[in-house]
Amino acid sequence: MRTKSPEKRSRQKPARQQAYRVETERNPETTPQYFQISVNVLEARKLIWMNPHSANSYVIVVLGKKKHRTTIRRNMEEPYYREYFMFELYVSIRDLQRTSIWLAVMEPRCCAPPRLMGEASIDLGAIWSQPSKWHPNLLITVYSCVFIEIAQFLLDSTGFFKHEPP
Repeated sequence: MRTKSPEKRSRQKPARQQAYRVETERNPETTPQYFQISVNVLEARKLIWMNPHSANSYVIVVLGKKKHRTTIRRNMEEPYYREYFMFELYVSIRDLQRTSIWLAVMEPRCCAPPRLMGEASIDLGAIWSQPSKWHPNLLITVYSCVFIEIAQFLLDSTGFFKHEPP
């Protein structure tokens, strides 16, 4: 009959080394959090139409893999949308600052794919660096002739925010 070694006879578990928390677990910039990003698409101005008599358009708002679309506004050269979209994300602050919101004004066509009339990209890192973390009114110039008003600041083609009184 074989005897067990002294290590195997004992029923106590060996003492584990004390685990220390990694610094990134407490760092709020690297831990994932829930964020709600709201986009309010109000109106589009100074659009260039191929056929102004049938001025139909809609706006696509894309954040990451999530996509929202306004309803089609028919026979309006300067359409107003007044639609509100909410995006919910579970990411870290660093990842949030690296993402951007993409907006596009589209003209639907009957037998062809929709025509892109203008697009803009809003960097969320620029919005996050603002003290209030949001903009009450944001005008985006697209191709220097298309405006999408989504929420008092103007983002021109150089990418800088400028205050524009209402």
